[in-house]
Amino acid sequence: MRKAVVLFLLVLVGFGTVRAHEPSILKSKKIRHLVLLKFKEGTTPDQIARIDTLVWKLTKEIKVVHDVEWGKSLQQTNETQAYDYCLSIIFKSKTDMLLYDEHPFHQKLEAALLPLVSKITRFNYKIE
Repeated sequence: MRKAVVLFLLVLVGFGTVRAHEPSILKSKKIRHLVLLKFKEGTTPDQIARIDTLVWKLTKEIKVVHDVEWGKSLQQTNETQAYDYCLSIIFKSKTDMLLYDEHPFHQKLEAALLPLVSKITRFNYKIE
């Protein structure tokens, strides 16, 4: 009986510890950096392939980049035809997003990308 009471108390303390950490986990929402791109007429597949290569190196080159998604539009509606590609980057904090913005590898990606695009839309938000 005594062992059962001690075991019950240990389990109860363990649950209290987990629950004590729960609010801080909920408060640490990640940030998504969303970029929609329209490439200029005449942009070659080789130029886009170079951008692909740079995008997929982001998580390796910039430690504050938590995750990257990159894909071509399916162009199923008039609204989606306004853009060719979408880049989505997840950061663990707003500070990480600001560090990314100043990172030399991000500057390299922008320098390669911006001359090729006719339209770009950026949108940042806290993932709810």
